[in-house]
Amino acid sequence: MESNALLHLRQQQQQQQVRQRRAEDACARYNDSWNWQDAGKSFVVSHKLRVIFCMVGKSACTNWIRVLLQLTGNPAAQAPAVADRASVHAMVGMYLQWTSIQNASRLSRPPFNDYCKFLFVREPLERLVSA
Repeated sequence: MESNALLHLRQQQQQQQVRQRRAEDACARYNDSWNWQDAGKSFVVSHKLRVIFCMVGKSACTNWIRVLLQLTGNPAAQAPAVADRASVHAMVGMYLQWTSIQNASRLSRPPFNDYCKFLFVREPLERLVSA
């Protein structure tokens, strides 16, 4: 006969597996998986605003890109407020800049040394549960 603690642990493991399958199904349904080939393009730079945004998946990246596009002041860049995710990300190349920064020390050298650098993350358990 299993102890209550062991039974509780098994129930938690089963629940975790259900959540993981749900997250995988949602990603497959929306074709929304992380592409490691794009990992080098995870920084969005606005030289006009002097900011560097480090994109962290599943933490409202697209909405922050929309904000940066709005802040460019370019009327054509303000269209993505209602655009789909792919269109918003495509506009980065037109009005902002994708940058690959493989070495963090590059951020402390010109032209980036006096830029505001920011990123947003989500609490891992909250992220998992919301999937």
